[in-house]
Amino acid sequence: GAYPLGFKQASRREIDARAPRRHGATMEFTVDPPQFVTAPDGVRLAVYCAGAGPAVVLLHGFLSCSAKNWHAPGLMQAIVEAGFSVIAPDVRGHGKSDAPDDPALYPKDVLPADVEAVLSALTVRDYALVGYSLGARTAGRLLARGAKPRRLVLAGMGDGIAFGVDARIRHFEDAI
Repeated sequence: GAYPLGFKQASRREIDARAPRRHGATMEFTVDPPQFVTAPDGVRLAVYCAGAGPAVVLLHGFLSCSAKNWHAPGLMQAIVEAGFSVIAPDVRGHGKSDAPDDPALYPKDVLPADVEAVLSALTVRDYALVGYSLGARTAGRLLARGAKPRRLVLAGMGDGIAFGVDARIRHFEDAI
């Protein structure tokens, strides 16, 4: 169907045609243990880094983590093999990052603020940004806060991420 603002949903055939073809990995892909970045409020954020080349920041989905969304299915490996570096933080309350019990440590826009803290600590200024599910919402909030990634991919949210956002935001805010 028609999508506003020129959005177009790719067919499975188009996606498969663009996917890199790998004829078996020559070596097993492993990711080093996470580095930790401390957010301004003291929460420790786990960050997985791999590869060399232009940076791709990967933001995982709700109730998941970078290991499950990006490493286990081979997406980090594919991105690194394509000549990029990967920066994949576990947002607070997820994965290896701190999960504080104090509700005051989950204020509005804390997740994009955490990503900004990670980018600042790693001195990353030029990057592509990929968000899946909650990560897509976080990426959208980063843009609203002034982030200017080189490229942007929002996935796992349907067109509701751009249209009819208020109800989706309330859903995630209630869940968090």
